[in-house]
Amino acid sequence: MVDAEMQKALDTAFANGKPCYVVIPDDGAYIFDGKKTTKVATPAIVTPTPPTPPTTPTGKVFNVADYSTIKQALDAAAVAGGTVVFPSNGQFTIAVGAPLAVAANVKLQGNGSTIKMTGTGHAAEVIGIRGSNVEIDKLIFDGNNLSKVGVSLYENISNIKVTNSTIKNITQGGSYSTDLVAGVMIKTGIVGVLLDNNVINGVRAKNAPAVSRGVMVSSYNGTIAKNITISNNTISDISPKDDGDGIYFDSSTVLSNSVISGNTFERVGKRGIKIATPGITVSNNHVINSFLNNNQYVASNPVPGMDMYAGISIYANDVIVSGNNIDGVGSFYGGIEVSAELLVDRIKILNNTITMGASSNQSGTSGMRIGDVANFEISGNKIIRGSNGIWTWQGAVNGTITGNDISEVDYGIQFGTYVTGKPFSNVKESNNKIQARKAAIINR
Repeated sequence: MVDAEMQKALDTAFANGKPCYVVIPDDGAYIFDGKKTTKVATPAIVTPTPPTPPTTPTGKVFNVADYSTIKQALDAAAVAGGTVVFPSNGQFTIAVGAPLAVAANVKLQGNGSTIKMTGTGHAAEVIGIRGSNVEIDKLIFDGNNLSKVGVSLYENISNIKVTNSTIKNITQGGSYSTDLVAGVMIKTGIVGVLLDNNVINGVRAKNAPAVSRGVMVSSYNGTIAKNITISNNTISDISPKDDGDGIYFDSSTVLSNSVISGNTFERVGKRGIKIATPGITVSNNHVINSFLNNNQYVASNPVPGMDMYAGISIYANDVIVSGNNIDGVGSFYGGIEVSAELLVDRIKILNNTITMGASSNQSGTSGMRIGDVANFEISGNKIIRGSNGIWTWQGAVNGTITGNDISEVDYGIQFGTYVTGKPFSNVKESNNKIQARKAAIINR
């Protein structure tokens, strides 16, 4: 077979009076120069390099560099959806009077670019998400202390993602001089939000009533948002002490089915997390109390002596708080606080660690300060330092306090109360390891 193929090639070359180069499968390569045939080395097979996949987003792309303003790029994307792409580490400014708006089905690929607010006056927000199916990634929003909100999510939208971004320098001013301020404001009727791996820093209320939030999930004039995941964010410098909270789920009776997980809080004036909405799981967060006799009030001084009010506060039913670490140099009125106003039901506080600072003022403090509660479980927690380890200071019904490790406290578990007329029944204490200076357990 090989001879026949070679002979055919040679006959063709001879007939045309031309040299011939031929490769015979499973045999080799040959050259016929018109007089003789010579076998030569078979050339190496070169596999073509596949093309480099595109780095730009699929679908319609709107490069900010191709437009005079960011707004023009956003407006172009709003027509039929698409991705607005920022240059790597770009620097942009927007006017106080012209905050940005994002329409439905638009993605913002920030690539580390900064959008900074400038001008005179004060804005309601730096950017507002006004439609569903919006994604923002790797953008820096600098309010420059000229806006009361960094990123607003407007009512009745769904499927919103803000990831790997920074929201900073948010405060009161102008006609908003006494309003609540927030790094991220999540309004009502929203379903499906992911806030992941963001930095929220420098959210400050300057005037009474001095309310500030790193992330605010609002119930004002509507139904609380549902299916919210707030994960792996760093939230810091939320002030003042009067009412500065890292994450706040507003008062609601509707189950939110939401998760707060893996976040880090530092220099947050009042609380790391406050939950007043039922159906929330709070897990594996780290609340760091960096204050030591230097946390300042603006308008009042309701709890003197404590560096922070609480690490985590629970003011709603059906809440699970597990695996969180609450520590730092300062003291907490209650490392974990459960209800100071209404009865809360079906609460689980599991495997958390609460540590007061060794040099902090611990007079009147509690690792866990438990108000009116029913059907609860407090187990597997570790509490170090404080006046009380666990104190059920109001009413408690149908609960277990088991397997907790409590040390360096005056009282380990205190079932005493100064509130008259509160029920206390069927609360079981067992297998707790307690090291207390005055008493391990005080019963009513």
